[in-house]
Amino acid sequence: MPGAKSIYLDECLNGNFIGVDFGINEDLSMHLTDDIKPFKERYRPIFLENRPDKSKVAAGLACGAIWTVCQDLKKGDIVLCPDGKGEYLVGDIESNYFYSEGEILPHRRRVKWHKTPIRRSDMSEALSNSSGSILTTCEDCFAVDPQLIMQRAGASVAKNLPMIDIDSELKE
Repeated sequence: MPGAKSIYLDECLNGNFIGVDFGINEDLSMHLTDDIKPFKERYRPIFLENRPDKSKVAAGLACGAIWTVCQDLKKGDIVLCPDGKGEYLVGDIESNYFYSEGEILPHRRRVKWHKTPIRRSDMSEALSNSSGSILTTCEDCFAVDPQLIMQRAGASVAKNLPMIDIDSELKE
């Protein structure tokens, strides 16, 4: 969510947001429902038109990533974003989806970032294994590594809510 290889990390931290792009340059609000299938059917061809070098599988994955960030994440969910140096920044989703036309990563969610990152080496094996994958989501990940998440994120996230570990770009 800070872009491929965390290229937009500073902008995400300073602007208190996470976001995705994938070349879909329109407000998605009217097309976000709990059913991902119509979303993929609508945006897969647009992605492929903008990225003819990509496969139908890559288009489906990109659309899934966009839908996950814009629709599936909920207020109160926790995100882990890699900093590119072996640590993960912890943030709480604070808003619904919004579109920032003309900006980097225009499909966004507002995030409250916590000050202390989590080192991958400090994670439990289960959380570490999950955090190394792109587009990984964990339902009820407090069960995976609750002490570490609570210690780093603070008491404000002492909720039984999902934690999301997701990156905004597909591996090239």
